Amino acid sequence: MSFYWALVFIIGHGVTTENVEWVETDSGLRYQILNEGKYGGIAPKVNDECEVHYRGTLADGTEFDSSYKRGQPAKFSPARVIPGWKEALQLMTEGSKWKLHIPAELAYGDRKIGKIPPNSDLYFELELLQVNAEEPPTGFYGLLQTPVFSVFKVWHLLLIAGAIAWSVFNSFSGATKARAKHILVKTEKECLDLLKKIKDGQTFDELTTHSICPSRSRKGDLGSFTRGQMVKEFDAVVFDTKIAIGEVVGPVKTQFGYHLIVVLERPKENKKGK
Repeated sequence: MSFYWALVFIIGHGVTTENVEWVETDSGLRYQILNEGKYGGIAPKVNDECEVHYRGTLADGTEFDSSYKRGQPAKFSPARVIPGWKEALQLMTEGSKWKLHIPAELAYGDRKIGKIPPNSDLYFELELLQVNAEEPPTGFYGLLQTPVFSVFKVWHLLLIAGAIAWSVFNSFSGATKARAKHILVKTEKECLDLLKKIKDGQTFDELTTHSICPSRSRKGDLGSFTRGQMVKEFDAVVFDTKIAIGEVVGPVKTQFGYHLIVVLERPKENKKGK
């Protein structure tokens, strides 16, 4: 077969590999590429709807789910599935077929789900049939969703600017304020790893370099703020008098990610009328 016709065959039918090595990602996900997929295939983004066929088994080979047996592909976005699938789907391209080994912590953890016992590693054959790419937002909403820095978009900066403006306003209004610093990371695992490093002797300030929040340039210091300026999960920590000043608290989950929080100052409780 000439090189030209070999290339046409590959582009039209995909590349099938046999006896390939397992690849392991930083998260612990392991995969084996059974079929590379079509040349130039689309890789899904986190909110793109994907049409897939799959077969899932436990370590002993027990099958717990199969779209093949149902005779109909499943449809969902990477954002709606377990972390192991979420990562794998965004690495795949249309037409590819992978074998996955997903550790329990990237699957259902210590939960029992149907036929799946707690703390179970899961094994899948996953075939990405089609990607229905999400249309990018337009107009004013599209502007708000424009990336600016790392995971931060325009609407994040507007929110921060609003918080700063509110802080300036309250500095003249005599409102009682708290002060805190934090480290913001994307995953709970990263947060727990940082917490362990603190317990092992590293300082909070040293670890603020891991933060994805712009406040890392100030060692995570968010300055002074009043109740209601931050998200409710943040307020629940900062204004809780049971939490000691200087105590490291976390992981605290918010819409932005996972936080380690240290309260630096807190307004005294108003005890009048008691």
